Amino acid sequence: MKAIVISDSEKCSVEDVVSAPLKNHEVRVKVKVTCVCGSDLKNFKKPVQIPQIPGHEFSGVVTEIGPNSDGKIKIGERITAFPMMACLKCEACQSGRLRDCEKKLSLGFHLPGSFAEEVVIDERFAIPLIPSITFEQGALVEHICCGHRLSKEVKTHQSNRSAHIVVIGDGPIGLADIQALRAAGYNNITLLGKHDFRMSLALKLGATRAIKKWDSSLPKIDVCIHAALAPETMEALANSMNTDAIIFPQTSLAKKYPQFKSGRAFAYSLSDFEEVMSLIENKTYKTDELITQRVSLEKFPEVLPTLFQKNNQFKTVLVLEEEQ
Repeated sequence: MKAIVISDSEKCSVEDVVSAPLKNHEVRVKVKVTCVCGSDLKNFKKPVQIPQIPGHEFSGVVTEIGPNSDGKIKIGERITAFPMMACLKCEACQSGRLRDCEKKLSLGFHLPGSFAEEVVIDERFAIPLIPSITFEQGALVEHICCGHRLSKEVKTHQSNRSAHIVVIGDGPIGLADIQALRAAGYNNITLLGKHDFRMSLALKLGATRAIKKWDSSLPKIDVCIHAALAPETMEALANSMNTDAIIFPQTSLAKKYPQFKSGRAFAYSLSDFEEVMSLIENKTYKTDELITQRVSLEKFPEVLPTLFQKNNQFKTVLVLEEEQ
């Protein structure tokens, strides 16, 4: 099969890779569409391991089933996947908290990923696409799940839908948060960003306002979502937060803020995938606005350098085979 292989920092090429034989519970998936995630770009800059096939946001069709299958996934089924193959035995897994599994292996980082004509996954983490979902939408489900879960976590701490929520960062995660928070009924959302195109997209997705610099005349902050590395911005906002405000750190904080409560982010579960697909189906979650370019597997190495520029793009998807 052909695959994108990382060979060094910011270097990759299209290579012929031998297809691995399937182990217990594994299925082979013909990749139709795969998305470029911000974490993929970090992996290109500083690879977890070399060589590596990146990619974890994808959709495709099951073409082969390995030994000892539980029979729930069939050949020909359209699927996406929970991208972290957990052990399913530890206390966290038994409680449904797969992301907390200390033995989990992530597609595109520890395991060969989806920037390839095919990907192998554990069938127990395969998620069938509902009939109305396209392959492109299916590849975006995991990305949207990040914001969907964040909005659920916010609701457990802040029931007032007019609470002032500030999202730091106009990257893919911050914009996923905005769409999900708006869908959850929150109507006072401020985005702090840097890129005009993405800030404009934030307004389309439901942000009340998108600004580049904090305005002290704005209402005090009830919820602060830290979705980008911005220590100076976070420090400035700390003086504008209510005493009972809560911070959701979706990336590392440069310092701790013990005076405020801290929420949990990125804790999505298998059930969130089903919910997100239904919300895509009824158009609560928009997908067309998220894609700014489509490229082929063969062209990706040429496109990669441009992906580190954020002025006029959001999601890049690799289309390996057109929708049928």
